[in-house]
Amino acid sequence: MDLERVTVRLEPADPGVDWKAWLINTEEIEPYDIYSGILKMEVTADMVPTGYDPDQRKVVGRCELWLVLREKMRHEGFELQVDRISETASWLSDEIFTTNGDFRAREFGDTTGKVFGLDLEKGDMIWLEKIWVDKEYRNHGIAKKMLRHAHDTIQAEVDSCFIITYPKPLPGETDPEAPRKERYETVWGPFRKMGFRRIGTSAYFLYAPGSLPFKAFN
Repeated sequence: MDLERVTVRLEPADPGVDWKAWLINTEEIEPYDIYSGILKMEVTADMVPTGYDPDQRKVVGRCELWLVLREKMRHEGFELQVDRISETASWLSDEIFTTNGDFRAREFGDTTGKVFGLDLEKGDMIWLEKIWVDKEYRNHGIAKKMLRHAHDTIQAEVDSCFIITYPKPLPGETDPEAPRKERYETVWGPFRKMGFRRIGTSAYFLYAPGSLPFKAFN
């Protein structure tokens, strides 16, 4: 499959929101003020399948992302805001960051704040809640293209950012009777192929496509 045929778009889940204006003047745009500095975003990948008319585009992939303005809410609001996203996002303020949004570097055996070359001591966070690619079009790089587009588009508008996620299986895609290790690999394997790396021994993964796994963070 020619990946060039796939078009990727990043948009706010609420079409009435100008997300770039929201980034600049968060405190002036209700309800996206400085105390609720999170914004739900969506990435859509579509294409014209072989044999279809040019106007018959098919959605072949989707991502649900949340842009978390960690730098603006530092020292107030981080725990409250990630709680509003989902249960797995809410655990971030206990396991990876403090309630103020500071990275728990020492707990992961690192004093520089860097994981796979990315500085988690600074920058805004992109939380990946869900990602899906049509089974017919998997293993062709569509997920990577969506993630790269989202990261690069947002990175161009903020000082720095990183993508973090808690890999979860899609309904019906894991065998509940399989051994625990096999179930984990069924879920984690595709995320590793996308460019995610596990943060320490936690269940959280960081998008670091240019890195290689190593002992402390694999």
